[in-house]
Amino acid sequence: MEVKDLIAEGEEIEHKGNKFRISPMTVKEQARVGELQAKEQFAEATEYLFVTTLKRTFPEWSEEDILKINDAEFLDKVMKAIMRVNGLKMPEVKKNPTQ
Repeated sequence: MEVKDLIAEGEEIEHKGNKFRISPMTVKEQARVGELQAKEQFAEATEYLFVTTLKRTFPEWSEEDILKINDAEFLDKVMKAIMRVNGLKMPEVKKNPTQ
């Protein structure tokens, strides 16, 4: 077996007629997300996931530009694809016990 055989291609998604590929995280990226989650820095972990994934997909995009994205449909598609290609599950939203 060779390392190249262990590098997944990811998943192609489409947004507004544009197709692009979301690739899984590397070992180093997974470790960083795990570190942030262990510290309960969930917002930072999410930001890191978006930035690293989109920089890999669109290397010409700056981190600053990525952090300006506010198209909810795009963000939803990308996050769901990131979760799928990395075998992650969305955290359950806890219901308020008074409701």
